[in-house]
Amino acid sequence: MIILDTNVIAAAMTPEKYPIVAAWLLTQPTVYTTSVTVMETLNGIYALDTGKKRAALDIAADAVFAPLQAAGRVLTFDYTAAFYYATLMVKRPKPTAGEVLDAQIAAIALAHDATVATQNVKDFAGKGVKLLDPSTGTHHG
Repeated sequence: MIILDTNVIAAAMTPEKYPIVAAWLLTQPTVYTTSVTVMETLNGIYALDTGKKRAALDIAADAVFAPLQAAGRVLTFDYTAAFYYATLMVKRPKPTAGEVLDAQIAAIALAHDATVATQNVKDFAGKGVKLLDPSTGTHHG
């Protein structure tokens, strides 16, 4: 099982900017994402001023997320993920917002024994999750 991190979702939304990642996505028969990634992506879009760019990104996000949601491939932060999150963050008394989001995604991946596809491998280092950088094809963990 491969879970797409937020930056891979962003690449799917703007394939002309990320042709290598977009090409990799086309070779994947089944991918998942997380409710955390949906929230993080939409929050970024809704923070933009209303206009053409925001509208285009909103449409692109819906084009990526709607099929995943319809297929039941948006994984949620549930009881098992909460357990993994607590074990990951116990020694991080004051995490940044980004660390919290990445740890939540990692916890969901651990709960499902899944690999996280991300271009930001360093953000998940030391969390015990299997990683794949689709821009290089490199596996970690």
